[in-house]
Amino acid sequence: MGRETESYFSPIQKVELSISLIVLISAILGAFLTFLSSRLIISKAHIDSLTRVLNRKVGEESLQKALVRTFENRNKLSIAFIDLDGFKAVNDKFGYVVGDEVLKSIAKVLKCVVRKSDHLVRWGGDEFLMIFEETSKDEAYEILKRVIEDQSILPKLPDDSIQTLSIGIAGVDRHDELIDIDQLVTAADYMMYQSKNGGRNQISM
Repeated sequence: MGRETESYFSPIQKVELSISLIVLISAILGAFLTFLSSRLIISKAHIDSLTRVLNRKVGEESLQKALVRTFENRNKLSIAFIDLDGFKAVNDKFGYVVGDEVLKSIAKVLKCVVRKSDHLVRWGGDEFLMIFEETSKDEAYEILKRVIEDQSILPKLPDDSIQTLSIGIAGVDRHDELIDIDQLVTAADYMMYQSKNGGRNQISM
């Protein structure tokens, strides 16, 4: 009977405090998991599921922003349009499973070549696009020439042949007139076909 009144309630207060802490921690954990989930959804929306590089939609948005920055800052920008040589025959001869593995291998090779500041995009099918900000066409050529000159880094097909690439480079600099991304991509695509017509496994610009 001599205990102070507060002592009767202290165990209850401790329980209430513990419950409050549990609720707070649960709320923080729930918010964190929601954040991770949303980031994962965003990541999946940005990445091509097969090659794990940027998909075309995000690539177009990235190129548009890069082109705007280039003209605003009177800088330079280059892109490379990359196409796998004879890839339809690969699918026809060895099947789509092998074809998918070749695409994934090429994506890994290109990711090893590009700098952290560059963007690699799966443009569609067996086509890739690379975006090089603050980079001249000659500089882009120097970055990419390894995939032409060193075939040991390219995937080998079941018949022991090498999967080669044809590349076209286009770009703008501070002296060029304003163009849009369709014109720039068309120019790079045209140069890629020049590489095809010139015998494949080469870079044109």
